[in-house]
Amino acid sequence: MRAPGPETRSNSRIGVVGIPFDCGAHPVRVGARLGPAAIRDQSQLLRPFNPPDFDFDAIAKLQVADWGDVDVVPGQIEDAFQKIERVISAVLATGALPLTMGGDGAGTLP
Repeated sequence: MRAPGPETRSNSRIGVVGIPFDCGAHPVRVGARLGPAAIRDQSQLLRPFNPPDFDFDAIAKLQVADWGDVDVVPGQIEDAFQKIERVISAVLATGALPLTMGGDGAGTLP
């Protein structure tokens, strides 16, 4: 949705964080790790204003900052959990609420 990064919007209320992680135990049934990239790709199609129903820029009004993706390696579960926890803690430390996307359900554990 073309949200600026946290360095641009230091007073953000929402911090978007991609979690490109799945446990990756099955040889062919993986893919949740591709979620953040797919969501960001499709969000480029959204317009900041959508009159007549919405006459405001939701990204600006909600002060959204995109923190990017957590740098994780699928299958390295303990390391991924530590990294996810570190990034979410950093978002919370700024006073913003984290909004995560992508990954499998294990990403909520940290």
